[in-house]
Amino acid sequence: MILYLLIISAFLGSGVFDFKLREGLSIFPYRVLLLFTFFIILLELFYRQGKLKITHIKIKNHIIFLMLWISYAIFSLAWSQDRVAALKNIIFLSTNISLVIIIVYYFKNLNDMKRFYALWLIMLLFVMVPLGLWNMLTGYQLSEFNPQSPIQPLYYAYYEKLYRYTPRAVFHNQNDYATYLALSIPFVITFIRYSSRVIMRLLGLCLLLLCLFLLIFTTSRANYIAVAIGFFFWFLFLIRPFKKKIKIGAFLIILFFVLISIFSNQLKLAFEIVNTNLTSLLNIMASGSNIIRINLIKNSLLFVINSFGIGVGAGNSTYYMLNHAAYNTKDIVSVHNWWFEILTEYGVFIFIGYILNYYRLKKRI
Repeated sequence: MILYLLIISAFLGSGVFDFKLREGLSIFPYRVLLLFTFFIILLELFYRQGKLKITHIKIKNHIIFLMLWISYAIFSLAWSQDRVAALKNIIFLSTNISLVIIIVYYFKNLNDMKRFYALWLIMLLFVMVPLGLWNMLTGYQLSEFNPQSPIQPLYYAYYEKLYRYTPRAVFHNQNDYATYLALSIPFVITFIRYSSRVIMRLLGLCLLLLCLFLLIFTTSRANYIAVAIGFFFWFLFLIRPFKKKIKIGAFLIILFFVLISIFSNQLKLAFEIVNTNLTSLLNIMASGSNIIRINLIKNSLLFVINSFGIGVGAGNSTYYMLNHAAYNTKDIVSVHNWWFEILTEYGVFIFIGYILNYYRLKKRI
């Protein structure tokens, strides 16, 4: 039960019940429950005389890599220029990797995974989607927008007035929320596919449409593409036989026209948003955010080369972008790319290990 509560609090993060202790330091349910979980694990270790049962864990190499990653992050304090940022990053990295390891250790059968799946859908249905809609309708956000903050998305440097009504739920920016929605959509499709009751399938379909609606209004272009590729893969490879593909295709076309007739104005606005964002993404040589993103990547590669491949240190990409950038990023100092952020901060070896980790997971699937 403690572990399930921990997972629920992980979804919420610092978005709710966030108590500021001092500048840059806060406490929220996830951190409290994680510390309590560690205490329970220590009691278990004491009871078992220091012996842990790990024979059921089939991904030991992945766990070893995650532990090495944390160790490297701590070791990088030796050359980090901004040690405060490094410590924050190490704490963030350690707490979230700890959650992964705890789940891998305690989830031992299919029923455990089904409960995790159910928790994901429950949080999506009762927290994440309603909160996103609430953001759009009221303009109220759980975390305030700071237009000077380097972590804010580039898009809203030009659309600050619209930002307040952009769905973010418990996240600090809409790109993170969009990524969460993109990750959740396959869960919802699976629910629709395997539910035996018609009412549950209709509920799943409504949830899917709401997720897509909110995703559009996050204006997260990368997640548009991710979901489109996901749908293409699902339709092309996971639906059999061919007659079923025709039926599903016909149903989606009918649903599309029904939605147009009912929500014509809303859909028109949604199409305009998608078109604007994808056009800006395709026009890669145009001025604006794309040029800035390219320069961010150029600077990142330069930092890696100058550090002889060991990286600039945990959490220090922002410091280097602010103080040592060779290419103009117009005061944007966040890398805005997860892969290049890992490469910049942790160097070539951790980056290669990270890619190999994904490759080994792919082989297991």
